[in-house]
Amino acid sequence: MRHRKNRYPGVMYAYSVQAIRDAEAPLIGPDDALMKQAAGHVAQAAATLLAETLPNAAYPGNVLVVAGSGGNGGDGLYAGAELARAGHHVEAIRVGTRIHERAAAAFEHAGGQFVTKLGDYDLVIDGIIGLGGSKGLSDDVATLLARCAGTPILAIDVPSGINPDTGVPMGAHITATATVTFGTLRYAHAVSPACGEVVVGDIGIAPQGSHVQVYRSVGTGRVWPEGLHPIPRIPAIESLEPGPDDHKYSRGVVGLLAGSERYPGAGVLCVQGAVRATPSMVRYVGAARDFVLDATPEVIASSLATAGKVQAWVAGPGGATTAELRDLLSRNIPLLIDADGIKLLAKNADLMDLLANRTAATVVTPHDAEFATLAEVAGISRTDRLTDTQALAEQLGLIVVRKGRFTLVATPGSEPITSINSGHSWSATPGSGDVLAGVMGAWLARHAALGRPLHEAAIIAVHLCADAAWLAAQTPYGPAPTSASPIAAHVQDATARLTATTRR
Repeated sequence: MRHRKNRYPGVMYAYSVQAIRDAEAPLIGPDDALMKQAAGHVAQAAATLLAETLPNAAYPGNVLVVAGSGGNGGDGLYAGAELARAGHHVEAIRVGTRIHERAAAAFEHAGGQFVTKLGDYDLVIDGIIGLGGSKGLSDDVATLLARCAGTPILAIDVPSGINPDTGVPMGAHITATATVTFGTLRYAHAVSPACGEVVVGDIGIAPQGSHVQVYRSVGTGRVWPEGLHPIPRIPAIESLEPGPDDHKYSRGVVGLLAGSERYPGAGVLCVQGAVRATPSMVRYVGAARDFVLDATPEVIASSLATAGKVQAWVAGPGGATTAELRDLLSRNIPLLIDADGIKLLAKNADLMDLLANRTAATVVTPHDAEFATLAEVAGISRTDRLTDTQALAEQLGLIVVRKGRFTLVATPGSEPITSINSGHSWSATPGSGDVLAGVMGAWLARHAALGRPLHEAAIIAVHLCADAAWLAAQTPYGPAPTSASPIAAHVQDATARLTATTRR
């Protein structure tokens, strides 16, 4: 594996459009130097995607630049000029009310051709709308692009039709194979699957102000050239091997209230996630005791009243009662509330009052539907995924782990939101959330015992489960559907993969 130094070591940040414009403003001049620098990155990214589809490196590709009126159209045309000089056959179609004249002249001078009718292409470059867009694609442009269905698309900055600050589609929009952006990420890259794989080309800017921390769990495997930087995975973790003086209690014991007579499997999956995430003790309380002990005899099962000391509790996967949740909310111990526990919270004012008065950390792990219920109870006006998630964390004083293809981790303090793009959707299967609750509970207990930030434990758990789901879907013949039990079984593999880079 090749390692390279870059200005994005281990983490990337996403900023608002305004912050990026403020950072770019001093660099914009009449000679288009900044635009040409960006176009160089577009051409690099285009060449990388073309290499995936062309028979060999000497074979010229057919490229279409869809050029709008703004700066992205200019980026695309300057990039098209570079590709034409490299020997590719490059055409462009105008879809705006005007064109960037200097870029158009450079494009034609390099051998690019403007066309009004489309041919067959190996790659489409989306330079239609850009950061200033406020609506989706026009009907004419959407119809035009439909003729290119199945062709890889490289978006510039953000796929056209996607709001760059919220990631929300503004109507008809591009779904890109990859997106190349400049200097830093935009907020949309932290939440929108329409971006495909995102790479950043350095243009020497340093935006200031509010930002989102962005990671990706599983990459595409593409090898990008030196000037382009894909979103990294989370930083490597230290070895979880117990030290010579450690024992089963010393690195964080987790207690799990999970499963019920109706959903005993949720208890089993939650426990299996936890025991594969920690060498320390796992305590279980719940109605699925017999199922849990049959599947995982190393667990210590008891009642909530008789459970020994723990450093973190998990409540809700597959079942919990109001009385049980009230008991745990009253304890001065970190608590993760999932699934049925979230539903109980949302419909019980007494539990919400207990939550508001807690001094120990509370983590909630809602999917979007559960989040909507909590947001309604909290009186939060819905705007977009990033804003809403941060608002709930601050309003209720919680660590919010909003699950999805892009999982968001927000705290009530000054830490930026973290976005973890799983890089796939194999976690979209019943029971995967139960596994995540167990893994996260184990990591919360570990961080609580070691005095480390709990939101970092949540981030690690999200990554591990995303990677475990990807591993669970792999077969000798390629990826195939998986389920929660194999995901739990691969938590150890995912942990080793995240630990391995710390070893010499």
